[in-house]
Amino acid sequence: MLVYRVEGKDKYGPYAVGHHTRTLAFNNVLNSHDGSSKHPLSRIDIPSGYWPKNARHGFSSINQLNSWFPLNVQNMFKENKLEINIYKVPSALNSISGTQIIFDLDKATFIKKYR
Repeated sequence: MLVYRVEGKDKYGPYAVGHHTRTLAFNNVLNSHDGSSKHPLSRIDIPSGYWPKNARHGFSSINQLNSWFPLNVQNMFKENKLEINIYKVPSALNSISGTQIIFDLDKATFIKKYR
């Protein structure tokens, strides 16, 4: 299956504290996600899911990504040194909810940048 992931060149996502210098506007967007039902914490959203050692978060479709990060927020990615990458992930090695997916980065194959 294909997974869409927002990450920097270091393979860490936008919520990884200490791995990215964020603009104030982007930091405010991420902070607004805390406790939001539209942006549930993965341990609450997928409590009994697959949790590999090198777990990463992504989206099972571009529509799911767009729901989490609307286009106005995606426009902030480049300024914050983030990009959308597409990975191929074995279907058995992930956990999917209605809002996000958890997968093993060690078992994923990078396909290409989304844009």
